[in-house]
Formats: sequence, C-alpha cells, structure tokens
Amino acid sequence: MSGFEAGKVYDGRSFNGLYEVSPHWGRGGQSKLIGRGTFQEYFEIVNENVLVNQTV
Repeated sequence: MSGFEAGKVYDGRSFNGLYEVSPHWGRGGQSKLIGRGTFQEYFEIVNENVLVNQTV
C-alpha cells in the first residue's frame, strides 16, 4: 500500500468490518478504508500496552 513501510507501527481504527489506516494519522493526511482481507495481508493489530513495555 502506498505511503506505508514494513516494520513500522501505524495508528488506525476499525468499524463495521472495515479498517481505517493512515501513514500520518492525526496530521491531516488522507486515510484509507480497507476490508478485512487486505488488512490481514498487510497489517496486524498490536496492543498499545505491548508497545509501551517494549520501548521501556
């Protein structure tokens, strides 16, 4: 997907079976709505608590 890089962490949200992702979440960049299959092919859900523990 354009604008995304492997190994990076991105913010997003899910609703109604769709996933909204953006390479620049909260900075006015355009987000993309993608289906579950595409999401599972390129992304994974990571719990924020796991990220905090890994960076400490």
